Amino acid sequence: MQNKMGILPEAEFYRKLDKVLPGGIFEQARKDPKRRIYFTRISIEGLEEMHDYSIDERLYKYFEFEPFKTISDTEKYLKKLIDIEGDKISGRTAIAWFVRRIKDKKLVGTSRLVNLDYNRQSVEWGYGIDPQLWGDGHILEIQEVLKKYIFITLQMNRLFGQTRVDNKPTISSLLATGIKNEGVLRQALRDSK
Repeated sequence: MQNKMGILPEAEFYRKLDKVLPGGIFEQARKDPKRRIYFTRISIEGLEEMHDYSIDERLYKYFEFEPFKTISDTEKYLKKLIDIEGDKISGRTAIAWFVRRIKDKKLVGTSRLVNLDYNRQSVEWGYGIDPQLWGDGHILEIQEVLKKYIFITLQMNRLFGQTRVDNKPTISSLLATGIKNEGVLRQALRDSK
């Protein structure tokens, strides 16, 4: 139920954020023949799988931190993501998920919502994919699942992301999913001339 401003009541919003997975649970996702991925809550149990691709230097080309050298580095980062979420539900400003392949439950990457602001109905997204799987369409599917989650499930009004202007793969994938942002659009138009 929406309130008179067309947004979910605050308690319902945070309940959905905490309990509803983007794209539904595994059983729901695998029933859709178009789906190849599903989301699970991020947890320390995925550490070894995450570390397997976290050491690939290609992953960090547009990140603002260095590649993880040891499993301890990956563990610190994963614990940081979990700690940022915190234990409280109401007022949460970040949430993270593992992204797994339906056919074999392989961890393909992570996805996060950060700078979540209920009062402004605004959120920033981010994701990182195993570089061995780049070009397989996982990023586009993550974006589509998250757009539905953000705009339909959570009924938010604004989705944004940040990237470096030279990150052409991310910019082109955003444009391919229909995301238009003043800065992204302006840069794309400038590049096309």
